[in-house]
Amino acid sequence: MSRLVGERPSAVRLVPLSLLGGLFLISSAAFSPPLYSAEEDAALKRCAMRNLPTRSTSESFRMESVDRTGGRRTLAGKFFWKSLAKETSGTRVLIQEPPSLRGSSYLLLESEPSHLDMFVYLSELGSVRRITPHAAGGSFLGTDFSYEDLRHLRRIVRETSSERLADTTLEGRRVYVAQLSLALGAGSTYERIVAFLDQEACVPLTLAVYEKGARLRKVLEVDPKSLRRQGNFWTAGALVLRDLRDETLTYLWIDAMEIDPDLSDRLFTQSNLKSQGR
Repeated sequence: MSRLVGERPSAVRLVPLSLLGGLFLISSAAFSPPLYSAEEDAALKRCAMRNLPTRSTSESFRMESVDRTGGRRTLAGKFFWKSLAKETSGTRVLIQEPPSLRGSSYLLLESEPSHLDMFVYLSELGSVRRITPHAAGGSFLGTDFSYEDLRHLRRIVRETSSERLADTTLEGRRVYVAQLSLALGAGSTYERIVAFLDQEACVPLTLAVYEKGARLRKVLEVDPKSLRRQGNFWTAGALVLRDLRDETLTYLWIDAMEIDPDLSDRLFTQSNLKSQGR
């Protein structure tokens, strides 16, 4: 298992104003993408799929949310993901800190094509409830991440409707640029995501998330200095999500990650949500 240590909050980079301006232009202009050869398009697709584990992942994380007045809220816990039977995958988030939320948990079960079941267990309430599609845009435990955002973090490169835009440079690194149209059905608050994919590490350095009406709502950034190689995979150790409407931030650090660990299928069941992952 590799240890990935993120930087302190003040050291994580924010989107430069010049990049934000470019993202607003993408949202409002009639953009004519350049023509790429089939070989060049295949290179982008291979890069997008390169860092996808085949079986499972386990990650230890920390989050710190900052509201518009400077107030801070911290969370710590674990992310789990596993490929299950019958083209189904499971994502589980288990909260370990703070003590008031210890044992709270989130479960996403996803099967093709785009069938979702989401559940949340709050330790203070002691009950499991289903998250409806219309509630998927709600905040995950007071952070800038919504339940829908957690889903996109896991499958951004699998979104099927995509359009390649012009390659560019981000912080001195060459990146592919792709626009992904979302079709999540009723309740989704987003219509598309513009992804900036590092051509060397094949990790998204920036995701620009647009609401319906072509409004730029959120920008997720990876600190390039936090990129680490673990075997055949590249991973990011420090990220920040900026909500442009609410003027808030959430920092995310991945402190440790294990690729393809042996995870029980029980971890991804409703009945296990109350058992704190045991």
